[in-house]
Amino acid sequence: MLTISSQNKVIKYINHKNLFRYLGIIFENGAFFLSSILLIVWALPGTIALRNLLIAAGFFCGIFLLLKNRTFLISRSAIPIYIFSTIFLWVLFHFLFIVNDYSVQLKELTSLWVRVLGVAIIGIAMGIYLQQIKNKASYFFLFFFTIPCYTILYFLFECYKSGILIEPKVFVGAHLKNKIDAAFAAVIGVTICVVYILWGANRSNSRSKPYKWWLSILGISISLLSAVIAESKNGISISCFILILGIFSWFFLIVKQHQISIKNLGCISIVLAITILGWKLHMNTANRGWSTLIQDVQISVQIDKHQNWTDTQRLNFPNREDGTMVAGNTYERVAWATIGIDLIQKHPLGYGTINHSSFKERLTQAGVNYPGNNLTHSGWIDFGLAFGVPGLLIIFSTLLSVIIFSYQKTDFYSLMALWLCIAIIFFGLVAEITFKHSFEILMFLIAFSCGCVIQVPKKSDQS
Repeated sequence: MLTISSQNKVIKYINHKNLFRYLGIIFENGAFFLSSILLIVWALPGTIALRNLLIAAGFFCGIFLLLKNRTFLISRSAIPIYIFSTIFLWVLFHFLFIVNDYSVQLKELTSLWVRVLGVAIIGIAMGIYLQQIKNKASYFFLFFFTIPCYTILYFLFECYKSGILIEPKVFVGAHLKNKIDAAFAAVIGVTICVVYILWGANRSNSRSKPYKWWLSILGISISLLSAVIAESKNGISISCFILILGIFSWFFLIVKQHQISIKNLGCISIVLAITILGWKLHMNTANRGWSTLIQDVQISVQIDKHQNWTDTQRLNFPNREDGTMVAGNTYERVAWATIGIDLIQKHPLGYGTINHSSFKERLTQAGVNYPGNNLTHSGWIDFGLAFGVPGLLIIFSTLLSVIIFSYQKTDFYSLMALWLCIAIIFFGLVAEITFKHSFEILMFLIAFSCGCVIQVPKKSDQS
């Protein structure tokens, strides 16, 4: 028989155990809820205070999740997380020993990098958490389509107010202030849909719901349309690249599994038709530049011969051999990228600032009075200018390790991590995704991909 004192101790132990269990439920669901809301408001104007609050609260929920699952963090599959975490050590080392602008670097270290640390913790935690639960992943990924839907609805609203169908270039110039958000969201949206289609096409995934294929096709349509409306060359080009790559993978999968049928070929044809339609719509509405792309690139890389890039407002753009002027957007971006690569070679350790342009500061140091854009419009080049070759090695080593570990697993989340890394690598080549909140979203996605390849025993692989 237990004494009254022993009974009280048992009751107290049970109560404490229940308390921790309830707190665990609150923190786990809190992390899911906070990260979902963050995805909704991340790119909306005037939400920085709310974003900071969500990141702070999500950070603590994420820490709880990581502590709860700490045994998984000492497994071999956690290697990408540890590679990724060294970026924070490199940024701190850069500030302490390679400082170029103390006040600016200190400001970014205590603001931008604190937020990046917060979203990294949230991303890793969500990658692990989603593997352990059932039927929540689809809701989570649905929030990634907030920005494409917002872009389309905003466009329709402005058309309604104007009483006419506004051209995308007019909409972007007069209403949409930051089209990189729409482009980035379109690429990620397309990538998520491709993963759902490929996962459902695998014969071994008999539990995958057929309706998710049609929802994925709808998601692809929404994402491409938002990129067309935002008049984003990089958004459309990378989205179409991901779709073509996905279609080839899809066709290879059904051939390998001997599942060639009218239904499967019909679905592939629909996705291919949507891809072609999206590209055609973009070609009909975008500014000039695609038809002369190769010629313009050849001229743009000659930065010493054609120095118009130093001040295109005053010097205008160079001419082709036939006397016609190169496409301004192509010339500027390619010339800036060429200069950026040259500056990285000369300063391989980087300048140390992200939001406060390392590009412009390096040009000033080189004696170039540069009045133009603060970015090269290539995220990886901008990041290389900021944190040099070591920073780029850390990021690309992380992405490569995620890709390697994703091949060692056969679940939905490893497939998602693989395709997200592919999309991030290619989109970062042509878009400024290492600037302001785009950089936070980028680091969240990388961290989330690291979490997705963690080997976690789970109740269900069903997405």
